[in-house]
Amino acid sequence: MIRYEVLGFLHDVLALNSVPFIPLYFILLASKGDIVSRIKRGVLPRFNNNKIFSDVVIHSSSIGETKNAVLFSQMLRREFPYAVVSHSVFTRTAEELFGPKVGAKAIPLPFFIFMRKFLSPCLKLLIIFEKDLWPGYVIAAKSLGAGVIIVSGKISSTTQKIWSYFPIITSMVDCVFSADPPEKFRGAGFPYVVPSINLKNIIFLKAQAGEKFDYSKEEEKKIVVAGISLRGNTEIEFLLKFSYEVQQRYGYKISVFLAPRHNFSEAENFLRKRAVNFIKFSEFVSGSGEGISKEKLFSFSMPHFILVDGYGEVEKFLPICDFAFVGGTISNFGGHNALEPIAFGVPTVVGPHIWNIENQDELIKEHVINIVRAPSEFAKLVKLRKKLKSYVLEFSKKKKEIIYVEIKKIFDYVGKYLIK
Repeated sequence: MIRYEVLGFLHDVLALNSVPFIPLYFILLASKGDIVSRIKRGVLPRFNNNKIFSDVVIHSSSIGETKNAVLFSQMLRREFPYAVVSHSVFTRTAEELFGPKVGAKAIPLPFFIFMRKFLSPCLKLLIIFEKDLWPGYVIAAKSLGAGVIIVSGKISSTTQKIWSYFPIITSMVDCVFSADPPEKFRGAGFPYVVPSINLKNIIFLKAQAGEKFDYSKEEEKKIVVAGISLRGNTEIEFLLKFSYEVQQRYGYKISVFLAPRHNFSEAENFLRKRAVNFIKFSEFVSGSGEGISKEKLFSFSMPHFILVDGYGEVEKFLPICDFAFVGGTISNFGGHNALEPIAFGVPTVVGPHIWNIENQDELIKEHVINIVRAPSEFAKLVKLRKKLKSYVLEFSKKKKEIIYVEIKKIFDYVGKYLIK
């Protein structure tokens, strides 16, 4: 493995010379501000990570990717019960959320010298989820004799061009299960690429879509809506107006979960300035053994709005929702993951800006996402609840069948690294 030791050393020298890490480190220490504090929190502590002990490490970047990676690892453990599987993540928020649940650890600064100390000598396989491919991480894994594969692989045109200049790195990746067109990875120099699917779909195997269609007369007039990954006050305002429309024009009782993608305190301040009666999700669930139910939501003392004030809470309330609104689609961020509410059998609504939502044409054609441009358009969909839910449940059933086949294909390949 001397070859990898030399490559790792050269990688670290080149990285240090291409980016002024030492001056940047001290600049960050002395700087202030919200954005700087996020960077400092994410980067500066990365020198003190413990070693990760396992046969398999599944690496992902952010909360959304890690949520899917955790579901993947649960299935992997069932298929290979003798393998020790761990998670590494890039962002600190992902570590804070999934560390207590599955022992996920944030990687150190991705230099070979740090990654080699981070990984266990018994490592057999590094699985990179989607696109967080760090050369120092790959070289460190190969220096230990481990395989390296990418699942749910994604690569932009810009990244493809960059990787094409580094065939010495791309040649170390043993296999790519590509969610993007395979020729994009092949064009970047990855030697073995298998057509695959986006493993965001794995949520369909976990989520239990509620199949209730027959509502009592009283239930018929009660609507629960989840606003998820909301981007800024504009989208919160959109849902406030929608709520007013549903109540005043159509006579429904409504309860709305407001889940900002970030900036919980900003959302709270906005609601207070607007004099909106709300409760924080952390207060709503604290000290109660009742769980989350429609009965509790529509109790006499409950406000119409619940502000979700933490990460990773959405799947706790999606099962009781009648509709979901996916953020980043009124504000022009292109939208976020629409598959999660769909997997829970929830009819899903988006604004007009959906360029970042994958397979949008399919989702529109199957009537599982519905585009609206105004709160009044969203309000009109409430009367179509049963019909829209039937579309979503049928779509969810088809996706489950597809993902089972794909996971089996990946595990057949993974098995050669995990033979006892």
